[in-house]
Amino acid sequence: MPSATLMFRSRLHRALFRSRAYKRLFTDPKTGEMSEDGATVLAHLKRQARYGKPPAATDRTGATDMYEVGRIVGRQEMVQLIVEALHLDEKTLTNLQEDIPDE
Repeated sequence: MPSATLMFRSRLHRALFRSRAYKRLFTDPKTGEMSEDGATVLAHLKRQARYGKPPAATDRTGATDMYEVGRIVGRQEMVQLIVEALHLDEKTLTNLQEDIPDE
C-alpha cells in the first residue's frame, strides 16, 4: 500500500496538471489573460448553469422538481471547478458576457 505522502503528492500533481490544462485552454498564451474564445465559452457555461443563482426548479404542478434541481446543482459545480482552476475573481465572473458577432 502506498504511503500517505505518495498519495498526497499524486493528488497534488493531478490537480496542478488539470489546473494548467484549464489555463492553456481558456487563456491567451501571449498575454496570460483570458482569451476571447475562452471568455465566450465560460460565459455560455455560466448562463446555462445559472451560475450564481439559486438552483430552484418547479414542475408543472408548481412543486419543487428535485431531479431538475440536482441537474442545475451539478452544472453549477462544473462551472465552479473551472472557475477555481482558473483562479478567476468576482469582477471577471461578473463581466463575462456571451458576445456573438454578426456573421
